[in-house]
Amino acid sequence: MIHSTTITLPLWFQTLAKLKLKVHNMPHDVSTQWNLMFNMLAFALQYREAVDDISGNKTANLCQYELNHKEWQITEQLHDTLKVLFVHVLMEFPALT
Repeated sequence: MIHSTTITLPLWFQTLAKLKLKVHNMPHDVSTQWNLMFNMLAFALQYREAVDDISGNKTANLCQYELNHKEWQITEQLHDTLKVLFVHVLMEFPALT
């Protein structure tokens, strides 16, 4: 989304404004950052309404990425599982924060 400045990114900002959510870019995958999957899931859950809104928008052509109820449940479960690891690692290695 961050590289799609013509349609998707403006639509994302419009959606956030419409839903009165804090303007924030969606994190993207970086293979060298160990905790990124947890951060991406936390973001998706926090911005779920906006993610659902934009992925269901035919103009954005992102319908293939729309999550159903079961997929959102799996997202929550994975987030909760990774949170245990995330907290454990931060307790063991506080310098990683």
